[in-house]
Amino acid sequence: MSVVAGAHVDRVVLGFDGSPSSRVAMGVAVGEARRRSVPLFVVTAIDDSPGYPLTLTTRAETARQAALDGVRTATEALGEEAVYSRVEFGPSAEVLLRRVRPSDLVVVGSHGHRAMGRMLLGSTSAAVLSHSSGPVLVVRGDPRDWHGPVLVGVDGSAHSLAALAFGAEMAAARSAALRVVMAIPEVVDASGEISGPDGPAIRAAEAQLRQYVEAVLGAKAGTDVEMLVVQGHPADALVHHAAQSQLVVLGSRGRGTLSSLLLGSVGWEVSQAATCPVLVLRPGA
Repeated sequence: MSVVAGAHVDRVVLGFDGSPSSRVAMGVAVGEARRRSVPLFVVTAIDDSPGYPLTLTTRAETARQAALDGVRTATEALGEEAVYSRVEFGPSAEVLLRRVRPSDLVVVGSHGHRAMGRMLLGSTSAAVLSHSSGPVLVVRGDPRDWHGPVLVGVDGSAHSLAALAFGAEMAAARSAALRVVMAIPEVVDASGEISGPDGPAIRAAEAQLRQYVEAVLGAKAGTDVEMLVVQGHPADALVHHAAQSQLVVLGSRGRGTLSSLLLGSVGWEVSQAATCPVLVLRPGA
């Protein structure tokens, strides 16, 4: 029996500061809002911390103009009734997180303008990834390189199976194939050297992975779903396959730490190293 749950999203929330990275994120956010027929909420932060070369008045005006430019771009694509925005003073992560609800899909870029609140990577992305109540989509890489399947990592835990369900719907919305990867430990001999593939372990893991996929996707687990078992570190495996993917979807165990679907900080490592967008599904989403 399928246990797949709907990837329910009420709106897309974009952290926007006018930087080139945030403009790429804008394109992704617009696409998500259009595919889901939900509104787009554009949030811009003005970092009012002391010590910046720009005056607060100058930063506020720059942020206001950036927000207007972003809203204008989004409105041209989605229509006036589907786009709204807010500009607020404060650290960018705090500003964005104040506005996020569990049913929101949060979109952030890979880096941004420091003086405008750096809405888009480093400590801000870490805070948003760790504390958002909704799924977070970190936009990475060059859009020209985003091609291939939607990639999901699975280890059998509840949060990874939730990511599988979400990833399947993301793939269907993009008319893309779904690639599901499970990593198992490498074989290490007595001298500490990697001694090669473990055939029985791989076959057992393949059978387990198929059970997971069929339990979550049911009849949807057809020919457009590729299941791969690899031996090695989960982050390495996912980053490797991300290079041939258009999107990576991961699960997160809980608020406060970005432990990924698989081992410790895998989700964080993938979100830093992948060459395509990475979506981290929060537990409350």
